[in-house]
Amino acid sequence: MYVTQQPLQEVSDDEPKEVDGVVSEDDWIDGMEDERDEDEDEARRQEQDLFGATTDEDEEQPPKPDKKPQLTDPLMGDPGGDERVPRDLHSPVGPSARAIELHNYTHLPYRCWCNPCREARAREDAHARLKHGTDEEELEGNALPIISLDYQELNEDAEPPQKVIVGKDEKTGSVFCHKVIAKGLTDEWAVRKVIQDIEDVGRSQVILKTDGEPAIKAVQSRMISLRKAQTVPRNPPAYNPQSNGPCEKAVQDVTGQLRTMKLALESRVQVKVPDDLPIMEWALEHACFLLNKFNVGHDGMTPHERATGRKWKRPILEFGEAVMAKLSLQRRNKGRTRKQKRKLAPRAIPAVWVGQVGRTGEHIVIKENGDAVRCRTVKRNAPEDRWLAEKVMLIKATPRCPAPSAKDLSAYARGPWTRSRRTRRMRS
Repeated sequence: MYVTQQPLQEVSDDEPKEVDGVVSEDDWIDGMEDERDEDEDEARRQEQDLFGATTDEDEEQPPKPDKKPQLTDPLMGDPGGDERVPRDLHSPVGPSARAIELHNYTHLPYRCWCNPCREARAREDAHARLKHGTDEEELEGNALPIISLDYQELNEDAEPPQKVIVGKDEKTGSVFCHKVIAKGLTDEWAVRKVIQDIEDVGRSQVILKTDGEPAIKAVQSRMISLRKAQTVPRNPPAYNPQSNGPCEKAVQDVTGQLRTMKLALESRVQVKVPDDLPIMEWALEHACFLLNKFNVGHDGMTPHERATGRKWKRPILEFGEAVMAKLSLQRRNKGRTRKQKRKLAPRAIPAVWVGQVGRTGEHIVIKENGDAVRCRTVKRNAPEDRWLAEKVMLIKATPRCPAPSAKDLSAYARGPWTRSRRTRRMRS
């Protein structure tokens, strides 16, 4: 048996070696790595041809962190600099002839370059709020607080119509509302009452904003002359109630709360309460009190908490509830209490609870003779004795005239109900 010897073939180190037609595992892995390196080199060369060569420094440089968003608008200039670039209006850009032809079939959606669309669907400029973190908000934080005022009619069907003056502090959301005899300077009591409300909110220098109605503008001028602190007038465009949006929202909140209180009182006393009864004027005042002390906003705070940083902790009762009110004794000079001559006289009297005083926290109650008084302490009755329709319907006192049994009623029309000699006479 003869064995023929095959000639040996030279095998390079780069090629995998075959033994009996089989490639070893190490040689196969090395070959795959070489092919991968060649593919990466080819891809790198193509990238350099397209985008230009990159250095090793550029590849090793770590990515830069995102820059903090700048509050300064480049179009409006630096708010702290010496330049103010005016904001211009949008300029419509004409489309192609084909786009105009297709739009003319339907005129949908609205296009600013289409004359029929602009004539038929023209809208007022948006009344946008200031966004958090913008330059406008930073400037607004240093500006004067704005107090909005407006007249509204609660019941147009009534004869005469029931008119009220509504105000709102736009920063804290505090609202106040009072019934007026007539619009304009005829009702001096309402003008002075609004001035007192602004002081109760804690405002000294303010911007007083009203619409273009002549009656409310006259009240605005009168308030500026009566207030000692700086009062800057502001008047939005005439016949544009949207420009006084905060006041319009205050009207909605007050009327909604007043409507709820009226229905709740009628369900308690089981009697229909007319809108022109004196107790409805107290309900109007108390509706504003409840909104200021207990209406929680989107920030989780009430208007009272935004203004003072404290919660209202004085106890309250249901509006129109019959209570026993403990009246304070009359005091002499230097705060000394006068000795009570009638030792067996009752210390508390039956009354109807109609609200609280925001400044002192005192309760406002109506006595049996129809006069309104303020006291620090009230006691609740038994549940079956809390709602008396006859007492509610016979109330005569109003916020404008808290003591109708007094002989001289002209004194109450000159100014708001304050703790003066007239008030001390009421408590006797």
